Amino acid sequence: MNITSLQKALAVGAALAALPCLAADNTPSYNLQPTFPTDVVDAYPLDYQTLSTFGIVRYERTENGRNNWLLQPEVRYGFAPHWEADLAIPFMEGNYKGTGGGNIRLGALYQFLQDDEWYPALAVGPQAELPTGRASRGVDIALTLAATKSLAAFIPDARGDAVHLNFTWNHNMQSRAIERDDWFQFRMGYSRELFEGIVGVADFIHQQNILKRHDENIIEGGLIYTWTKNLSVAGGLGFGLGAESPDIRVTTGVQYTF
Repeated sequence: MNITSLQKALAVGAALAALPCLAADNTPSYNLQPTFPTDVVDAYPLDYQTLSTFGIVRYERTENGRNNWLLQPEVRYGFAPHWEADLAIPFMEGNYKGTGGGNIRLGALYQFLQDDEWYPALAVGPQAELPTGRASRGVDIALTLAATKSLAAFIPDARGDAVHLNFTWNHNMQSRAIERDDWFQFRMGYSRELFEGIVGVADFIHQQNILKRHDENIIEGGLIYTWTKNLSVAGGLGFGLGAESPDIRVTTGVQYTF
């Protein structure tokens, strides 16, 4: 074998040896769910046949001094590989005067692309909101595209570092005169395992409100603490940017996985 052939063989061997590294699983050890503790979500569904229950409490003080509360029980289940289904019933309390408190919300998340060296993990999440709550009418629908890119290949000693982008389209089936037919939400976030069992997450949200001529900008930060193997708790704090955004938002939640 001449020198040129030897060089080619070594190059091919090095490339084959590198394939396992390129195909390595970059999935973080944690999972980001909406309102637990912030609104940004990742592109990873629950593991197959995993059942998780959530209890969420959120306080929000609006720009006009109203005090709104969200109380939300939720169940999520990995019913197939790369698939997740969820059922939630958000109750709006306090000075909240809008519609929709108590609507049953059905949704899913399907991951159709794995995180790789050159592109992020991608998932799509359809959702339907049934008019079972206060002063509601019509079945409202939504569709979310979620992207997550692990930074393990770019940051030495990365501890689950990942960036996230979410885009959501909402459609109001039977809108009132003061409501939008369609509105959009954009979220971008960053997450990292700060210490063993403690994950930090921060995000920025730009979203239209269901009410016409009402847009919001919010920055949030939060922590997820894995208390035991099955039990996690979370807390988040957010602030609005701009006249139409909420002054402050405080979120707490608990998750139990079976």
